[in-house]
Amino acid sequence: MKDKQKRRDNLFSVRPPVTQPKKTETPVSVGIKRQRLFNLSIDLLCIATLDGWFQDLNPAWERVLGFSCEELYSKPYLEFVHPDDRQSTIEAVRGLSSGNVILTFENRYRCRDGSYRWLSWNSYSVPEQGLVYAVVRDVTDRRQLETAFRSWQDALQKTSEELEAANEELLALNEKLTVMDEELKQQLEELEKSEKALVLANQQLLDIIEFLPDAAFVVSQDKKVIAWNRAMEEMTGVPKDDIIGKGDDAYAAPFYGNPRPILVDLIDADDVDIAGHYGSFRRSENTLYAEVYVPSLKDGSGAFLWVKASPLYDPEGKQVGAIESIRDITEHEKSQEALSFQKAYFEQLFENIPQGIVMLDSSQRIVSANNGFKRLFQYSIDEIVGRNIDDLVVPDGLHGEAASIPDAVLSGNTVQIESVRRRKDGSLVEVSIMAYPILVDYNRVGICVIYGDLTDCKRAEDRLKYLSLHDPLTGLYNRAYFEEEMHRLEGDRYAPVGIIVCDVDGLKLVNDSLGHEAGDELLLVTTDLIRRAFCEGDMVSRIGGDEFAVLIPNCPETVVTSLCQKIRNAIEVFNEVHHDIPLSISIGFAVGDGSKRMTDLFKEADDSMYREKLHRSQSARSAIVQTLMKALEARDFITEGHADRLQDLVSDLARAMGLPISRLADIRLLAQFHDIGKVGIPDRILFKPQQLTPEERTEMQRHCEIGHRIALSAPDLAPIADWILKHHEWWNGQGYPLGLKGEEIPLECRILAIADAYDAMTNDRPYRKAMSKTAALEELRRCTGSQFDPELTQVFVQLLSNDEPG
Repeated sequence: MKDKQKRRDNLFSVRPPVTQPKKTETPVSVGIKRQRLFNLSIDLLCIATLDGWFQDLNPAWERVLGFSCEELYSKPYLEFVHPDDRQSTIEAVRGLSSGNVILTFENRYRCRDGSYRWLSWNSYSVPEQGLVYAVVRDVTDRRQLETAFRSWQDALQKTSEELEAANEELLALNEKLTVMDEELKQQLEELEKSEKALVLANQQLLDIIEFLPDAAFVVSQDKKVIAWNRAMEEMTGVPKDDIIGKGDDAYAAPFYGNPRPILVDLIDADDVDIAGHYGSFRRSENTLYAEVYVPSLKDGSGAFLWVKASPLYDPEGKQVGAIESIRDITEHEKSQEALSFQKAYFEQLFENIPQGIVMLDSSQRIVSANNGFKRLFQYSIDEIVGRNIDDLVVPDGLHGEAASIPDAVLSGNTVQIESVRRRKDGSLVEVSIMAYPILVDYNRVGICVIYGDLTDCKRAEDRLKYLSLHDPLTGLYNRAYFEEEMHRLEGDRYAPVGIIVCDVDGLKLVNDSLGHEAGDELLLVTTDLIRRAFCEGDMVSRIGGDEFAVLIPNCPETVVTSLCQKIRNAIEVFNEVHHDIPLSISIGFAVGDGSKRMTDLFKEADDSMYREKLHRSQSARSAIVQTLMKALEARDFITEGHADRLQDLVSDLARAMGLPISRLADIRLLAQFHDIGKVGIPDRILFKPQQLTPEERTEMQRHCEIGHRIALSAPDLAPIADWILKHHEWWNGQGYPLGLKGEEIPLECRILAIADAYDAMTNDRPYRKAMSKTAALEELRRCTGSQFDPELTQVFVQLLSNDEPG
């Protein structure tokens, strides 16, 4: 910058001024003044080199071009010159190099914003310094005015020429207009008439649209609503005054909730997206037809619409708009939907109903048949359509009966019969037949025949007849038939008549302990023994749960007595061979000579049986209990020392608690028989090596109740029956079956619970190996207060701790 300032000072001192400065002014002060003048000039002042670089510029350059001086110094000045003015600028610089003075040279310079300004140059050079001095003025506004003025002059000249030509044409036309004036008047009169006719026609069209039964609206060619009829107002709830003149698809908003193209917009263009919203869309020439569901009608509940859209033309055939008419077919659609559903429903019903259904024409040829018909008669549909029904299914000998059916039906009657028909394989099947006419427009055009397979019905009917007279378990006659036969044998015709009554002893005990399957098996054994004791004609009946009775007509008392003995002998033989459950039957009889009523004779036999039962029932139950005990032993529950060990443990604990000797016998009996109810538990549960499921555990817990019932049936066990029921109760009330807790549980049960648990833990079980004595006692301590009586547990642990380790 210092060098540049020095050069600038030197430049200003090149040409001495005309007037010499005062002697007091130094060259430096003169240079400063000149520099101030240079900077303050409103014109653009410039010093540049002849080789194309700006040397010095005043601030006016920055104001006009927008570039800083430093930016202008940094490039050759030709880069700022408009490309079209560069050549003339180069030639001007050549002239300056030769010492010429350039006045009013104009070219364009680029501004920072990319625009160009016209500059006018007054320049001279100092060749020996290689510099050019210039005063530059921005003449852009003048140049623009000059350009505009020239354009205006050209336009004015052209307009003048055109006006002159037009004036000549007007003179020529004036003559023609004079001639055409009359013609024009005549045409205007005709046009006025046509316009009135057109207005009238338009009004008539609008009136017609207004009173159309279907909702309709009309849009102009620019898709603005010009008609909106009454039906449209009623359908949409939009008054015509609110919609007339509106465009931008506003006519769609009442139907869809927002403006959007609809059918009327498809007249002039195929818009697949719009057409896709319509069902049954079709185009017939320029008219469109469609069906659509719109969600916004009817307060948002929606409606199904039939829609038609057509173009409208003026008298010259020019399209001026379009009309769309709309019909609410919601009820029709619902009816169609209901009909479709009903049709599908009846088709499914027709095909899946178990009865065979066949449709015949008036000549009895098969039109259609359902799956039931095909199953019943073993034909496929292809084998039967078009064939005569009688040729297919009517067996020989029944054609006359079959021929009468269509005659009756086509006369307007319904026919219902039971008959026999033939299958495809020739086999016969009993069927119910119902035939009725098929009506179309009140004309009988065919026959519908329904075939029901009576095979199962007959079988079920026979079964019901059998069950009405027989016991379903044993197959013997039941009480109803027995009483009917007693009534038949009244009087002396069949005298003497014997009645034997038998009752199975202890059946309830067997049912309670071993289950009803075991009880039913005992009844079947009894049935077989009694039936084999009598002849084919003697009537053996089961008249109650455990009661049997036999009617023997024409039979003296000696024979009846021998028959009773025959039954007893058969029972003895059975019990000698079978040791599972002892069979015991109480038997009574009576013989009438015809003078007594049969009901009185039955009562006599029944009383005789009950007298015997009084003597036998207790011993029979005892025998069953003993048999159950043997079964329990056979199932390894009171073998291998379990009962002996348990009796010793409970006795020791009872004595330690101070129980009298009189109670020790009963508690030892409890130790032996507490699990007698397990004879009624299936082996699959009793001997299962894995943990029991919740269902199996519930079944296992029933052994307390079963044992209770068994014990009540045996005099020897009756005193401990209540203890057997409660021996699995827990001290905290979480046991079973009654949920007793604390001292609500009998003392004997609490003693047994501790001893039984200890013995179970210290001996092998199907689901685990034995624990050590120490581990078992520790487990008892852990469960004290929850499962076991705390006081008894402490005493028991102390007793066992004083013994040798086990």
